[in-house]
Amino acid sequence: MARRIGRGGRQGFGRDRSLLASVNRETILSVAGQLSLRVVVKLCERAATVHDLPGALMNDRQFLNDATAKNATRIAQYHQLMLNLCMSFINLPIERVEHATQQALGRMASFFEADRAYVFKYDFDRNTGSNTHEWCAHGIEPVIDQLLTVPIGDLSDWSDAHRAGKPLLVSDVEQLAPGRLRDILEPQGIKSLLTAPLMNGEDCLGFVGFDSVRHERQFTAGEYDLLVLFTHLLVSIEQRKQTVDELGQTRDYLTLVNQRFLNMLDGTQAAVYVADIDTHEVLFVNRYFRELLGDVVGKTCWRVIQGKTDGPCDFCTNPLLLDAHGRPGKPVTWEHYNPALQRWFHISDQAIPWEDGRFVRMEIALDITERKLAEEALRESDQRYRRLFDNSRDALIIVQPPHWKLVTCNAATRQLFGYDDHDLLEEFSIGRLSPPTQPDGRNSVEAAAAHLKIALQNGTHFFEWQHRHRDGYLLDCSVLLNRAEWSGETVVQGTVRDISARKSAERALKQRTDELTRANMELEQLATVFTHANEGISITDPDGTTIQVNDALCAMSGYSREELIGSNPRLLRSGRHPRGFYRHLWQRLLDVGHWSGEVWHRKKNGELFATNLTISRVRDRRGKVLHYVALATDITDQMHHQEQLERIAHYDVVTQLPNRILLARELKQAMARSRRRDSRIAIAYLDLDGFKAINDQYGHDVGDRLLAKVARNMKETLRSEDTLARLGGDEFVAVLSSVDTDTALHTALRRMLHSAAMPVDLESHSLHVSASLGVTLYPQNDPQDADQLLRQADQAMYQAKLSGKNRYMLFDTKHHEAIVGHHERIARIEKALENEEFVLYYQPKVNMRTGRIMGLEALVRWQHPERGLLRPAEFLTVIQNHPLSTALDAWVLGEALMQTHRWQADGGHALCVSINLSAMTLQQGQFFDILKSRLAQWPAGAGELLEIEILESSALDDIGSVIGLIRQCRELGVRFALDDFGVGYSSLTYLKRLPANTLKIDQSFVRDMLSDADDMAILRGILSLAQVFDREVIAEGVETIAHGECLLDLGCDAAQGYGIARPMPAARVIPWIESWVAPAPWLNREKR
Repeated sequence: MARRIGRGGRQGFGRDRSLLASVNRETILSVAGQLSLRVVVKLCERAATVHDLPGALMNDRQFLNDATAKNATRIAQYHQLMLNLCMSFINLPIERVEHATQQALGRMASFFEADRAYVFKYDFDRNTGSNTHEWCAHGIEPVIDQLLTVPIGDLSDWSDAHRAGKPLLVSDVEQLAPGRLRDILEPQGIKSLLTAPLMNGEDCLGFVGFDSVRHERQFTAGEYDLLVLFTHLLVSIEQRKQTVDELGQTRDYLTLVNQRFLNMLDGTQAAVYVADIDTHEVLFVNRYFRELLGDVVGKTCWRVIQGKTDGPCDFCTNPLLLDAHGRPGKPVTWEHYNPALQRWFHISDQAIPWEDGRFVRMEIALDITERKLAEEALRESDQRYRRLFDNSRDALIIVQPPHWKLVTCNAATRQLFGYDDHDLLEEFSIGRLSPPTQPDGRNSVEAAAAHLKIALQNGTHFFEWQHRHRDGYLLDCSVLLNRAEWSGETVVQGTVRDISARKSAERALKQRTDELTRANMELEQLATVFTHANEGISITDPDGTTIQVNDALCAMSGYSREELIGSNPRLLRSGRHPRGFYRHLWQRLLDVGHWSGEVWHRKKNGELFATNLTISRVRDRRGKVLHYVALATDITDQMHHQEQLERIAHYDVVTQLPNRILLARELKQAMARSRRRDSRIAIAYLDLDGFKAINDQYGHDVGDRLLAKVARNMKETLRSEDTLARLGGDEFVAVLSSVDTDTALHTALRRMLHSAAMPVDLESHSLHVSASLGVTLYPQNDPQDADQLLRQADQAMYQAKLSGKNRYMLFDTKHHEAIVGHHERIARIEKALENEEFVLYYQPKVNMRTGRIMGLEALVRWQHPERGLLRPAEFLTVIQNHPLSTALDAWVLGEALMQTHRWQADGGHALCVSINLSAMTLQQGQFFDILKSRLAQWPAGAGELLEIEILESSALDDIGSVIGLIRQCRELGVRFALDDFGVGYSSLTYLKRLPANTLKIDQSFVRDMLSDADDMAILRGILSLAQVFDREVIAEGVETIAHGECLLDLGCDAAQGYGIARPMPAARVIPWIESWVAPAPWLNREKR
């Protein structure tokens, strides 16, 4: 009947007919007679009857027949699958039926793209159901073990419908009413399912079902009909197993089954014939075969079917019919076009056992002409669609839900977005082809998902969208979305059209419309403003002729509208401005198009008035000047008021002289002239001598009148280019220009002194004052500004006052620099005190004869951050007799007391510390109270560890008060010592009157006593005086053992100096005390 592609020999074509007679090798020939293969080959056109569970979602679209070419192809594929499944059960040993059933279940589930497929058997006698077979897609959890036994009562909604032969569809498990059935389905993760009963006549054996777990599924009527075919196959298999049990493995059984099989083939719409493998004699043909080629039973198959006369064809001699052991091989299938019948056939060739025990060849030819025609039509339709798709000027994109993966796109899409095929497939995403947000502010990804969902629901959806080109610029687009089918899958096709030009035109039109609207509104507003404005407005043509004025300008100038229109603005000129004023105005107007400033005008009656005038040039689009618009605000009153304020702000009320503000301006101008002319000027700072007394005696009114008269007298002595200003009180400053010679300078200064000292008669009183002048010159070697010059003159004036008044003094730069340097050093020392840069070093005082530590002298040092450790000579002389010395003494006192307490607290060392205080500190009235409060901060007895050294060379102006202070302090336990004794002129006086405990011999006498007889004599005298006045003695400057021996021989046991220890930080004192040992020549040395 058909020619199969390929050739093969007869090798391996052995048979073993004895196998058919073996009871132990029972072979099933076919499915049970209850199954008609008509349902496998041709789908019955009938309406699906659907039973829906309570609460399940259901609509008319869920079960629709699909008559498209694509669906016809899919049905044909399903028929082929069913035929293959039926063939797979023919000749299948009974022990392999269960495994084949499991495989068939998997192939069916894969075809329907189900996540889980299963067979469920009912046992109504035991009132139970059980899950007998299950297939799960990759990643889906099996549940068969949980459903091996289920009470039918839990499935009453299902079992009742199945027993009535009805299918069950659950579109959405979540919509089921609460109950046992929902409790069974939800734990399995099922979203949708479809079941069909297994009906054996009127009996329901169970059901077969498909689950959708990953997403909700809408099953069609066509899918249900195909599923029914599969239930018939499963029922036939069940009948076959029952038949095996009933008939057993006998030849009668084979005959019976074979007959049923032949009867079944006779009713199918496929052409079937059976032929002997060796003789090729046709043994059986079915009705459909007879309709095509007639009844050819008994004839040679290759003659009647292929029309051959030279021998069997390759189909007849197929070596694959039997395997090497003589058992049936796998079926061989192919497709073939028969030119004579002009029909396409799908052909299956297979060896089957015949009723006499031998194996015969059965060939089944399924007419697939309609499918082939449908496939060809579909291919042509796809090609036409593809040509339209690819050639469309609009960008066409097809995406697949739920993740909107790009399926395909046309060339216009790639051109619109700037991608090639590979990049677009690799990089496609809604976010990549769109900006982060749309013009309305919505997130692009979220908005796009909403549009796509609408298209899926409604079938079509149109909107406007802003896309992004690969290069980053934005595209305005219109988008039409349509739901469609692509290779059997639901997709969304998007038609994207670039409407950027249209949108740009729309925006330009809207902008132009808005501009015109605003322009009209502005014109209306301007007309209102022009008519009712308080400011005067005039419009002139390019030549300067007035073409329009408003009422305000007429009222302002006194001219009527008729008088002003046609005139030139020169009509209002006042003549008050310099010659080049209007030339500059017009030049500015021509250069930049506008001018603004204050202008004086003349009214019609001759009065002057001032305006704040703004003139603007108006051009057309081509740049041609149309006219000039002038806006004038009357500021006459403000100008008069400003002049008054200027007078008040810059002139002294009493003397009518320039004040400090105007002086600063005049001085800067004089300095500029000096530099420009290379001339010298003088700045004289003048203070009246004796004015305060007159002002206090006669009152401020007389004082002011005196100042005014003196000011006029001095002003008369100056030249017109000179300036005399009053700073305030009785202080004046004169700026004398062009005093290039000393003679001119001194002459001018003497005239000023003379005029200031002239008697002034006021209210019968002849008042007399004089003046002290300080003078500085400009320019100088170093650059100076105006403020610095005034300060120099001020300092010179004070020097004049100190020198006797009624005189002038020139500023001394060197003296000034010395004063400034001294002040800077004081300021730096003050900052060091604030920054805690000072530290105390300690030099031990010892008894050389016994080796005992008597105490320590605290010596202040400056730990300078840049210069390092500085000795007292670097800074104490700078602050001598300065209040800062008192502050430093206060710090030394506090630091010494705190360190004494630390030594006591840390190691129990009660060390007496002596400090040096200045005469200024001792002579201030509050020192005793300060000392007392400081001592009160520490434990009792703190004063007994403190000794104050009075510098003998210091000037004590009030020795009596100092004596009282010492006595008060001694009551607190504080000791006193006279430091540097012998170097001053008042040593004996101090020794006699000051109640000091100790004399400290100055190191200048000790250092050279070994070589200088005078120093030795002075030293002996001091020791004798100390003995007479009962004072303790300590020698400074002991640098060698010999010095110590000499002092011990003279009877001076106490000493300090480098020969004992250098001054050291507080942290090194205790280690030194613990390690120091007096030299042997000193210890216990007898006095000589």
